[in-house]
Amino acid sequence: MATLTLKQITDGLRISRVRVEQWISRGFFRTPDQPILGLAREWDIGDAMRLALCVELVDAHMSPQQAGALVWVGVHGFKDDTAFFVAWQGAHEMAGIKGKGGKPAKAHLPGNWYPEIVRGRDLQNFLENSDVDFALVFNLDNLEKRVKVALGRETG
Repeated sequence: MATLTLKQITDGLRISRVRVEQWISRGFFRTPDQPILGLAREWDIGDAMRLALCVELVDAHMSPQQAGALVWVGVHGFKDDTAFFVAWQGAHEMAGIKGKGGKPAKAHLPGNWYPEIVRGRDLQNFLENSDVDFALVFNLDNLEKRVKVALGRETG
């Protein structure tokens, strides 16, 4: 798989390279493997997708620190369904704490965002879950196509 440079990605996606470099230097966005001193980092399409999604989240008024944390583990799609990235807030299970009837206790932690990648066929049920107060939803299939076209890896 051909690798990309940060300049190629920021130019292709029309985002500020300085903005991204600030996020990286402040630890808000994790980069691909650390480069050899004096050589550029090697990015792949998955890294470009994470960066594009991070930019989308920040443009939706999420802090760069929170956005970077949500996309850190990566994004993926499904071969048999559309993939949606959902950043949501609401009641979340508290690890190791039991509530009534032995069920996991839940708490709403204001300001905490949780990431999920949800199949298209499951999106409505996910959003209708009583634990979800509100969400930002991104179609990852569309985002992947935009990124690939912008970087010349696919035609529009």
